[in-house]
Amino acid sequence: KAKTTRDSLDKATSSERNIGSRLTGVRARKRLLTDLEKSFEGYGRGPRTVLEGRASGRLEGIEGAVGELIDCDPTYIPALSAAIGGATENIVVRDAEDAIQLLKATKSGRVTFLPLSLIRPRQMNQRTLTLAREMKGVRPLKDIVSYPAHLDACAKYLLGRVVLADTMDVALEFMKASGWATRVVTLTGESLDPGGAITGGDAPRHETIFRRKRELSEV
Repeated sequence: KAKTTRDSLDKATSSERNIGSRLTGVRARKRLLTDLEKSFEGYGRGPRTVLEGRASGRLEGIEGAVGELIDCDPTYIPALSAAIGGATENIVVRDAEDAIQLLKATKSGRVTFLPLSLIRPRQMNQRTLTLAREMKGVRPLKDIVSYPAHLDACAKYLLGRVVLADTMDVALEFMKASGWATRVVTLTGESLDPGGAITGGDAPRHETIFRRKRELSEV
């Protein structure tokens, strides 16, 4: 009986050590991801300058970078990053004037701003939208992302004319059926342009921004 008790205690101690070790690793990973987020790693000099200005209180009216504001399930990150591309670093603002002046004063490069008072939604024509919602294996990309409700016009501006297809074959099928009417991205990150261009290969550079934010949330 005494031996059984000792064995049980040894197993419990070993289990606690394993949990402690895992917890230490998770905490270290969280610190790393948090530091990367706070330093705006992955953003260019211009967007980083604006985001740092917001963080320090020097700039007001800055909603944030597109990469901060739009999110999705990890399954769809390759498609989202392919669709948005460099616009991941665009800055959504209520007023861009002060931010532009800061960029000029610090010679920090250029930034594309999306002013909420000026941005206009983009949308597919009704025939293409209906096809995207009825055809198997495709859906409007905007339907699978999340963002603050007051940024709906911004989300539509960026994604309102983009369709998500499960595979390249399905994407081509949709393109033919729609008459190459709008842009299509696949789950693995390929992009088909209405003009006929197809982009693929390595993951888009900005994919790491979306993945880091999602991983931090999960951690």
